[in-house]
Amino acid sequence: MIFDLSDDLQLPLDLLVSNPPYVTREERDALAPEVKDFEPAQALFAPPGDPDHWLRRLIDEGRERLAQGGVLLVELGHRQSESAKRMARERGLELHVERDLDGVPRVAEFR
Repeated sequence: MIFDLSDDLQLPLDLLVSNPPYVTREERDALAPEVKDFEPAQALFAPPGDPDHWLRRLIDEGRERLAQGGVLLVELGHRQSESAKRMARERGLELHVERDLDGVPRVAEFR
């Protein structure tokens, strides 16, 4: 389950932030050793054949949990910004993508 909602958590949320698994198995060898050798696989890798699985679920399920004017922030894999744009457009959401220090589109802000 994506959301571990405790009994004392108040819904709706003003802000939901996620760093979901988005690395494909084919990209494993390109990861830094301190990442691929020590991070749990379930924290790194998207389901085989569907690198946008968690992004799609976060958008669809997360926005149902947001208050009016709430924000969903999702870390993106280096190849996910186009998917994020398409999903936002299809769902009528506003999207701003922030780049990281290397200029890679890294954080999607959905409203």
